[in-house]
Amino acid sequence: MGAVYLAKDRNLGDAPRAVKEMVEAHLDPAQHEKAIGDFKRESLLLTSLEHPSIPTIYDYFYDEPLGRFYLVMKFISGGDLASRLRSAPGGRIDEKTVADWGMQTADVLEYLHSRPKPIIYRDLKPANLMIDGNSGRVMLIDFGIARWVKREEKGVTAVGTMGYAPPELLAAELSRASDVYSLGATLFHLLTGADPQDNPLLIFDFQKNPRPRQIAPSISSEMEQILMRSVEYKPEDRFHSAGALRDALAIHLEK
Repeated sequence: MGAVYLAKDRNLGDAPRAVKEMVEAHLDPAQHEKAIGDFKRESLLLTSLEHPSIPTIYDYFYDEPLGRFYLVMKFISGGDLASRLRSAPGGRIDEKTVADWGMQTADVLEYLHSRPKPIIYRDLKPANLMIDGNSGRVMLIDFGIARWVKREEKGVTAVGTMGYAPPELLAAELSRASDVYSLGATLFHLLTGADPQDNPLLIFDFQKNPRPRQIAPSISSEMEQILMRSVEYKPEDRFHSAGALRDALAIHLEK
């Protein structure tokens, strides 16, 4: 359980901060230890990262009497992409904007995947991407289930959001290609307005379901190819890295 508060940093001229609070309601001792461990892990993970699309972490602390853990981070003033999509005309975002957002997101995923100890984000979706109201940059938020990996792993806990999570996550297999799939699903949702959660197991089976341009004819054939390759059923059939997807989107944007 958690909440995020808007706070003022009294030591730095009342600069705005986002304070993430985890409330340990109704947890048994084992769950309590795991919850605290998870939150500390997220804090340590975030403090080690430096990328313009990852919010800066200023502090984290535990309030023992209240049993609450707090993470103090940069306040992002813009809304998330899910709310942008809900308010968009026709329930879709234009291709140029989506390509730009996708390129920025792929860049931060490539950064995470290329760390000495690679990090798989695991829960990419419109609600976890925000637009910084000051810079206009895409910001990747909520690292609650991100995971360090040393190699392609099996047997990890299967977590993510149905529809955006790739098929292999159901078998608890994890790789960089999993994040590529989730970004592809996110871009598909933004461009077509079709929510992958409405048909999570079959929406990207294009033998049985509409291709992107059949749902939204305004999408270019080049973007359709990028989308379809990103959400291929087999990880090896997708873009080989988030960087490759970023570069494909960059070339498309130039054209």
